[in-house]
Amino acid sequence: MIIFFTWLNINKTEAGKNLTAVIESVQEALTSGSSIQLTGFGKFSTSETKARTMKSFGGKEVEIPAGKRVLFKPGKELKDAVSNK
Repeated sequence: MIIFFTWLNINKTEAGKNLTAVIESVQEALTSGSSIQLTGFGKFSTSETKARTMKSFGGKEVEIPAGKRVLFKPGKELKDAVSNK
């Protein structure tokens, strides 16, 4: 977070509030079924998972209920920055 508030030239408390607001906005969008695109960073979305049966390491069958999962697809700029291009 130090880079975040130094870069924006604001104090640590304000940076924390701003970052919390962004995270809460992403969470709210995903909870309501929307996706959110942060240009240059990536896209957050959700995906439905089907109910399924799996076997545990002990060989016992375990029922996994249907649900949702969060997906993240990094943007080109983020991929390039991480791979030092």
